[in-house]
Amino acid sequence: MYIECRFGATRFVVLVGKVALKFPRVRPLHSLLRLFCHMRNKEVSKKLQSHGQTPIVGGLRYVFGGIVANWNEHRVWKNFAYDILAPTWFSLFGLVNVQRRGTEVDQQELDLRNPFLPYLDRIDSDLERDITNSRNLCRLNRRIRIHDYGSDKCLHFLSRLYKEDAAQERILVILGGSTC
Repeated sequence: MYIECRFGATRFVVLVGKVALKFPRVRPLHSLLRLFCHMRNKEVSKKLQSHGQTPIVGGLRYVFGGIVANWNEHRVWKNFAYDILAPTWFSLFGLVNVQRRGTEVDQQELDLRNPFLPYLDRIDSDLERDITNSRNLCRLNRRIRIHDYGSDKCLHFLSRLYKEDAAQERILVILGGSTC
């Protein structure tokens, strides 16, 4: 069986057969160097608060971003289980995630068949960059799905999408329509 390894910004992924094992990358030295860079630019508070409500929480979330991303993916799959997501079958408190692996999608096809195209006008540029990058999506059961959905922005977007879908379903039921 062929084993492949990939590195992301916050996680290390081992691809084995039809499974992706996601491990957090805890990089205190990298985080410390980035902190000094932001200090030099006088952007420390702004950068840390972009990761959390307070600079302390933001700093911890930055250093342990891979654990947060794994836990977010587990929560998103458990709560929403959309067919645009690659299933996250298991998470050991964010220390390792077990996810269904799909096949690669090339950028040209993704630009034409991205399942997020109808929502691009409602999202910010950081999230748009993530959900339009073929490295973050895959083909699974003949559908294009996102397999890297652990960011806080993706979590908020998917929960908002879920609320809109639930409201739409309630309207259809009230009007006597069908959700099929």
